[in-house]
Amino acid sequence: MAGGGAHSARSAQARAARKAHEERFRLISEHIDEIFFFFFYPELTFSYLSPASKTLLDIDSLEYLRTPPATFLGLIQEEDRESIAETFRKLSQDKGPIHKQLRITVPQRGTAWFRLKAFPIFEETGEIKKMVGTLVDITHYKTALEHQKNQQQQLIQADKLRSLGVLIAGVAHEINNPNNFILPNSKIIHKAWQD
Repeated sequence: MAGGGAHSARSAQARAARKAHEERFRLISEHIDEIFFFFFYPELTFSYLSPASKTLLDIDSLEYLRTPPATFLGLIQEEDRESIAETFRKLSQDKGPIHKQLRITVPQRGTAWFRLKAFPIFEETGEIKKMVGTLVDITHYKTALEHQKNQQQQLIQADKLRSLGVLIAGVAHEINNPNNFILPNSKIIHKAWQD
């Protein structure tokens, strides 16, 4: 009887610990500014999508998960989809984390850039059955990077125009030197020509 009571107490402690872990997970995943997700591998269908998806993607996570198939690739813009799919296909060989940048069309904002970090969850057999990861909105970073790139291109263009101006001034100077000699002496040259 004493052994059964100890087992029951340990079981209750384990349930309480699991409930505390679940509550911490819920608090963290519901309050971070990143999208946190779980999806099945290789199907890439979501089993969990954090509430941050409402703010960042304009998607209600619970509604999206009820709409089959709620796939990860379904979120990604078509131009990036094949590259991301190929990365996940290679995952069974690479077995490492995935770090990629991708574009998602957000109804309220248009194209938004995200940084994907995904990690495989291995079964006891060594096979990958699930992935866990985050999507971080990097649109402002990409916009600033593009702006900086445009400014650099403008500076390069301005430098080319300045160099072209110096070259043209040099050529004009070289043309003007003989002209400056010829014009004042044109009467003498004209007399010499007539003679």
